[in-house]
Amino acid sequence: MLQYRIGSKMKRINLVDYNEAIDGKLQNEQATLRDDMKTYIKLHYDRKEAMMDFFLKWL
Repeated sequence: MLQYRIGSKMKRINLVDYNEAIDGKLQNEQATLRDDMKTYIKLHYDRKEAMMDFFLKWL
């Protein structure tokens, strides 16, 4: 789901008409995507650290 949202965001960025006035829509959408990415990265590294602790204890 997150990968789909990132791809969708990239498509919208590539289709932006830079001659139009900026209404802040892309900026507002970016805030939630940024927060979701931070959460994903935190969960990823927490899981990785837990795996390494497990391997050190049992292997």
